Amino acid sequence: MREIRFRLPANLPVEAGALLRQAYLARGAELCPIASRAELTRGELVLRTQEGDGPVSVCIPWPVCGEVWMLSTTTLLPDARPYDLVRELARGQLYRVRCAAESWTDAGLELPSKFHERLHQAVRDLLISAERDSQEFQQLAERSLETALATGQALTLETCRWLAHARQQRLPMPLYVSWSASTEPNQEYDRLRESFDGVRLPCPFDPRQLENETYWQQKDRQLNWWRQRDWAVCLGPIFDFASETFQKYWRQSSDWEALAEQAALFLARLAHRYREEVADWQVVAAANFFSTSLSLEDGLTMLERLLRPVRRLLAEKPVSIGLAQPWGERAAHFPEQPVPLLLADWLARANAGITAIDLELIFGCEPRGSGLRPPLAISQLLDWFSELTLDIHLSLGLPASREMDTLADPPDQDVSVPATEKWQSAWAATLLDLGLAHTRVQRITWLDASDATPHLVPHGGLFDIHGRPRPVLEEFRQRRTRTSA
Repeated sequence: MREIRFRLPANLPVEAGALLRQAYLARGAELCPIASRAELTRGELVLRTQEGDGPVSVCIPWPVCGEVWMLSTTTLLPDARPYDLVRELARGQLYRVRCAAESWTDAGLELPSKFHERLHQAVRDLLISAERDSQEFQQLAERSLETALATGQALTLETCRWLAHARQQRLPMPLYVSWSASTEPNQEYDRLRESFDGVRLPCPFDPRQLENETYWQQKDRQLNWWRQRDWAVCLGPIFDFASETFQKYWRQSSDWEALAEQAALFLARLAHRYREEVADWQVVAAANFFSTSLSLEDGLTMLERLLRPVRRLLAEKPVSIGLAQPWGERAAHFPEQPVPLLLADWLARANAGITAIDLELIFGCEPRGSGLRPPLAISQLLDWFSELTLDIHLSLGLPASREMDTLADPPDQDVSVPATEKWQSAWAATLLDLGLAHTRVQRITWLDASDATPHLVPHGGLFDIHGRPRPVLEEFRQRRTRTSA
């Protein structure tokens, strides 16, 4: 059993304990999570793992600059003395910001002098903070962390906005919205039309509907309605591994082969009916969310079985597979879950007919969402997935309230961010600019159109439950208008 220990600040708030228990260990430059557990004991945060030797990084949720961020250290080795938690978080942020700055400079971008000044100040604060263990010197470490985080955020967003504008003028990226309602939009339509280029129509697996002609006729009408109005249409996801419904199928099924056979029949029915009308498909969402009752091997076998017909049924069609929690927090806490980046690499090599990976960037709500990451960490995530041979799509979702949402899936999600409509809109703008700036990202989709119909993210709709548009809708409209101008 290996362990990494951190000394906690003396003034640690009581509520920080629950946050710190979500910390986990990761390996490599891509921060691939490894099975580990975090404990608080005698003023220390202790992370333990039974996996391998060599250095590891630690991903730790920490409140700074008005948000709770999932931050990461540089690589560490077990030591008899505990590391200072704030100092190591500051060192990790400084390292990543400096590496990013060097990369952007090598690419020909001229960084402002104020950036270098702030970075040098953060480095000085960190070095001085290591001279003595006292409250005064601890505050220097905290200031170093705040400066590194704020400077990295400002530089990343400034750079990405410039790149996004340049890219959109050259090759505009389509913006999609997911429409999960069984009826067509009414008063929402005009606002959607001016903000989006395409629509994604979920078609969740339901074996009871295989022979229900009324069900399929309703799907026909829905698809034709959007196509008649010249919307680009993506059909799917068909199998959403993170949904309550699909997890229930997994838990209740005693015959995996029979379940896979039903799923293949459902996919075949969809493909035969809509292959000519629909050019774009998403087969699986949250493909890394295996049932916790399965071993990793059984989960991969089930996924492979679901994908087996894709090459035959959807030959030469763009087909994507979605990954939730793309940093892989779930794999750290449930050892039999796949690491998203490694699963994506497996899919890219499997020659299964998959052309794109759809990364879910859902922040601030559990169990499906990720802990909030700095913009630089999000940009680096896109870089890691860009090394694969598959295109990248992004699916965005953010809560606008912390209240219970009975139409969300599931309804009792834990919202861990200061969710307001203003917060949702600001973060949507950040994610849009990060995605639009990245050359391998080929599409961005907003996951929830309306709170008035079943949806994924609590209060995550472009329209609230009363049909009123939220400010986040304007962020999409502005970017599409700039592209069309």
